[in-house]
Order: sequence, then structure tokens, then C-alpha cells
Amino acid sequence: MVIKQTDKILAEQCEAEGLVSHEAAEKALGEADAKGVVFKDYLLETALISEDQLLAVFSKLYNLPVVEVSALSPDRDLLKKVPVRFATYYKVVPIRLDGRIIELASAQPLDIKSQDEIRIHLGLDPKIVLAKGSEIIKAQ
Repeated sequence: MVIKQTDKILAEQCEAEGLVSHEAAEKALGEADAKGVVFKDYLLETALISEDQLLAVFSKLYNLPVVEVSALSPDRDLLKKVPVRFATYYKVVPIRLDGRIIELASAQPLDIKSQDEIRIHLGLDPKIVLAKGSEIIKAQ
């Protein structure tokens, strides 16, 4: 397999933040690739970095705000527009609707496929904010 450029960027940012050494990042990239697992998931599963640290890195890299899903109270009308199985499948939590823009909490900010599916199936333009994957699962 070939290591994705986005994974290399994530590894470099983790190094720059002092979360992992260069050697640890390189080793993790290789092992994640060899096992065929997503690099960010590998970092979390092996406890090389915490979920909070990963969100901080993503927030800095992609200039996305971080939200705490448990502190949110989405509008009931909004929840009716996003079927539960749809939100569960794409691992998102709807937060706010502003015209045609739907703000969604996600732990996967680079999942362009899910954003495209939201545009197609809901007819809305997604605006992604970051949240812990564990909180998204609890909210669903």
C-alpha cells in the first residue's frame, strides 16, 4: 500500500506539536499502512496520542472549530431533517441549520464522500466542525 499524503501531513503535525517523535511517527505510519488501518485510528488505538490531542491537531491543520457534542442542544426540526440512520452511517451529529448550510459535528473532517452524500440526499451544504468520535457515537 501507499501511505496517503494526508497521513504524512498528520504525522508531521503531530511531530511539530511535540506529541510524537519523528521515529515514532514514521513507525506508526508504516505499521498503520501494513495493517491497512486508517492512520488517525491507529494513533488512537495504540494510544500514541489522545482523542483530544488529535482534535487539536485537526483543528489547527484544517482551521476547524472543536465542539463538545454533549453540551449542544440541536433544534428538533433539524433532527427531523436528518434521519438517524443517515447520521449514524456517516458518523455525524447535526447541530444547526442556516438556510441551505447544515452544520455537522464530525470526527472525520476529511471524509469528502459523506459530505457529497449529504449534499445529494439532504440537498444541503455541510459545514463541518470537529468533535470526539466517542461523543458522536454516544449522541446517536
